[in-house]
Order: sequence, then C-alpha cells, then structure tokens
Amino acid sequence: MPLNLYFRGFNCYAFILNCSLVSIIIPTYNRAHLIGETLDSVLAQTYQHWECIVVDDGSTDNTSELLKDYCAKDARFQYHQRPFDRPKGGNSCRNYGFELSKGDLIQWFDSDDLMYPKLLDLKLDKFNADSKIDFIVCGFKLVFANRDFVTYLAAEVPNYLFGYIDDKLRLNGQNILWKKDKIMTLKWDEGLHKYQDLDFIFKVLRDNILNGFSIPDVLVDIRVNGDSISSNQSSFYNKDRLVVRKRMYNYAVEHYSSEKVLRLYHLYLFEIRNLISTKNFSICFTELISSKLIPFKVKITILQYLFIYILFKKGLFSLTQYLIKVST
Repeated sequence: MPLNLYFRGFNCYAFILNCSLVSIIIPTYNRAHLIGETLDSVLAQTYQHWECIVVDDGSTDNTSELLKDYCAKDARFQYHQRPFDRPKGGNSCRNYGFELSKGDLIQWFDSDDLMYPKLLDLKLDKFNADSKIDFIVCGFKLVFANRDFVTYLAAEVPNYLFGYIDDKLRLNGQNILWKKDKIMTLKWDEGLHKYQDLDFIFKVLRDNILNGFSIPDVLVDIRVNGDSISSNQSSFYNKDRLVVRKRMYNYAVEHYSSEKVLRLYHLYLFEIRNLISTKNFSICFTELISSKLIPFKVKITILQYLFIYILFKKGLFSLTQYLIKVST
C-alpha cells in the first residue's frame, strides 16, 4: 500500500479513537539545506496523528522540490506558498498556516529546528490526563553553529508570563503546544521580524486565564545559524525588540503590580544597552529622543555614556551598571 494511503487510513482510525490531531505549522525561506532534518524529526515522532503545514515565504532555492518529495512520500505533509496579498515574513506564513490548520492542538515550529521523538507523545499524555490544561511547555537546547549549546529546562511556575519576565522560565514558539481553541482570536504581528514569539506569547498569556503545565525535559533543539533571525543583530530587528518591550511595559502599567512594571522597565532599558553594544546608534538616538518612558535626566546621562562609547570605545560596563541602577 502506498504510504500516503496508509497514513490517510491511519488518520481515519485515529479519529475513531478520538485522538487529537496536532497541526505543526512551519514557515520557511531558503532553508532547503536545513529543513529536511526538521521534517525528518517530525516524521520520527512517536505520536503519529499530526499534520505538518509548511508555508514558503518565497524561497529561491530548491525548497519547493524538496517539499514536493516529502508530500509525495507522506500525505500528512502540506506545502503552501504565502499568498501574494500577504506581507512578506514568517508571521504572515504562521497566520496563513493557522488558517489552514485542522488540528485540535497547535505546534509552531521553525524550519531549522529539531523535535525530539517523544515531543508530541509526552505532551499529549498530559493533555489527555488533565482536560484543564490549555498549553504545555517543555525544555529546549539552544545549539550554536560551532556546536556549543545551552540547555534550558522548563520549570513549573504559578504564572507563566511572570515566570518568563522574572527569568525563571524560557518561552518560545517551538517549546509550547497550544490548544487551538484558546488562541483562535489571536494573530502573529505581521509587522515584526524579531521577538515575534514573545509578542505572540505575551498576548496569549497576559491576562493569566490559561492553565499551563511544564515538562522539564529537553524536547527541542533550537539551532542558531548565522543566517537566522535569532542571530541577526541588524537595526531592522533590534527596532522590533524595542517595540515589543514597550508594548509589554505599557500593558503592565495598567494591569500589573509596581514590581512587575519595574522589571519590564528594566528589560526595556536593557534593549537600549543592546542597541549600543551592537552599534545600532541611529535607532538608539531616535529612541532616547522620542521615548516617553525614560525621564529626561536619565536620557541625558545615557546620551553622555553613548558619546563616550562612540568616541573612545569605553564605558559600556559603566552604562550597564547605570541602567540597572535606574531601573531598580
């Protein structure tokens, strides 16, 4: 029996058994050299009732040929082009993939990352054991091009957004499995190209009405390649970081305690420091001049440190210490 017919039959059998369909949504752009490993890690899942929707952002390499092969071998794979009337970018692809999805559960993923074989199985076990769970977080490994890595386990916390804000938990698109009906009204911001994960997660969790669960184990490898958005420090992407931090701060002022507002102000000021350390001076100057969050005296002091750093390449540590001081 051809594989595609086999899996169609399997999906029908799973439906009868009331197994939840997982929709794995992957945006991609010129990742033909990497996405095959990602799709192989999807195929290796011990939980078999999934659909994998790959949305291409206009690749110019041989991505389409590669994906056609995967779709021919396994009908659970789908390959779509981003509609021409949608803005270019990964978030447009994510939103379009979500519109096409038929699953009860949503797993966002990136086209250069890897799932461990038990990723879906372990999370489905928890969903099936407790119907009150709305999303499940797992640990992940951040893997760099030189093969160095950093491991982040998933802690159990009473409030997942505050756990992230307080640096007790790392959240991203790849390490969370969502119940679809809990995120139906939300979209990824198609104007963002960096920190889009945090922006989306913040919108979902900011009201603290969803119940999360943590599986501490590492079940995902997030690969930081030289051409990835995660490793890009251009002005374009750093501007997005400021946008997201300000959104979080402004929401916190109206809804959270002064302690959390102060913490988010600190994270916003850290992005100012990041702009300086990555030599994005024009955005830094623009932000300092236009920002309504930073008091005038603080702006002047930061500008002084900034000029010293530009002229003499010194003072970054002192600036960092000052930013910590004024945000606590």
